[in-house]
Amino acid sequence: MQLIERGAVHIRAVIRGILFIGLTIRILLGLAWMVCNFTQVQDFGEPDSALYGGLFKLAGEIPQILYLLQLVAAFFAGFVFLGGFRRTAKSFALWGGLALLTFPFAMQCHLALQPYSLMGTLLLVIFFILLGGPGGFQKTGKPCGCSGDEMPGTDGRPNGKAGKKKSRRQLLGSAAIVLGCVGMIAGLSGWADAGKRGEPAGSFASAMASRFAWPSMLSDWEQWPEELQSVTENVLWEASFAPGNWKLLEEAIESSADAETAKEWYRKIAGIGWKENTHAVIGQMGWDGLGYIISPVVVRMQLEGGLYDSCTGRNYEVMRTHAPILTRIYVDYECWWFPCSICLTLLLTLFSAGDADWPAAVRKVCACIGVAGIAVLILVLRGAGVMDYRYTIAVNELWLIWTLFLMSRKESERKMET
Repeated sequence: MQLIERGAVHIRAVIRGILFIGLTIRILLGLAWMVCNFTQVQDFGEPDSALYGGLFKLAGEIPQILYLLQLVAAFFAGFVFLGGFRRTAKSFALWGGLALLTFPFAMQCHLALQPYSLMGTLLLVIFFILLGGPGGFQKTGKPCGCSGDEMPGTDGRPNGKAGKKKSRRQLLGSAAIVLGCVGMIAGLSGWADAGKRGEPAGSFASAMASRFAWPSMLSDWEQWPEELQSVTENVLWEASFAPGNWKLLEEAIESSADAETAKEWYRKIAGIGWKENTHAVIGQMGWDGLGYIISPVVVRMQLEGGLYDSCTGRNYEVMRTHAPILTRIYVDYECWWFPCSICLTLLLTLFSAGDADWPAAVRKVCACIGVAGIAVLILVLRGAGVMDYRYTIAVNELWLIWTLFLMSRKESERKMET
């Protein structure tokens, strides 16, 4: 048994070393890209959010002030969370915060006049709260300095009236923070803006029509009702040319029908598209979901000309405007490193199976997966051809949090706890 344990210790040390080197290279590339692009403005156009537009005005319409705000918020969120690891050195929290900050698609958002950086940081805060702090994953040792009323029980929770009141206050505080973050995400995304509710173009029926019918609407058009055909025939080809042109079809429909009729037409378009192209639609939705969950893997395939329409090509072209060679190296490295790091982290998990409170970890991870799943599902159902990795930078960073949690566990700490 001692020989097996020694072997496991050496294997864990080697895997940690590889992960440290790989992430440090990524950090250096990310910081270099930040320096090269800090004085530039990425050409994404005006943000579609009144709240973010208001923040920009408060910043004196100086891009670099918002860049600093977004960078500091993202780094501080990661640093504070990683600092919660039991016996984690400040140096590791700093390094881990930089590792989260320099995820390439997150860094692109941090240096853009778009709300995705702040939205990602707020979603990351929600994940941190759901995880309850990484210390909750670790086996509980004997407490010190606790009064009788605050003495933890066998499940690590405080006993007594004082402890229960404290737990209740913490729960209510966490719930308030989560609700506040959700509200701010809605505001930053533009979803909560006045004038965007109740319009046919913003309805669920319109989104379903785009999701199920846009890729095949040229071939499905002849099955549409005659009145709908006459309304859309002049814009059909142009609307099918690019996902963003779906708005042309919406404008044609809404200018020729009242809101209820427009929604009914959208439902018919969606129904025909689903009936005629069920397998293709399911496949596209599946790839969109993967694109939001494991963006570097899918982005690599998209940049190589695979899969189908998405926002990836446009995002990448904007990202490489001011430092094309560095951007290519930075993104290519992450697309290669990301799956490698997941495999290494899985190995590290297998060799560290006895060092965590796995029942608690599973509950907390499932909560995060549930929230991430809801976010991804909403994004997948927005429409076809509009997969945009900028919406889920926090979901992708969950993979890195898993890695950092295991890297924070030093062999000396294991001996102290056993």
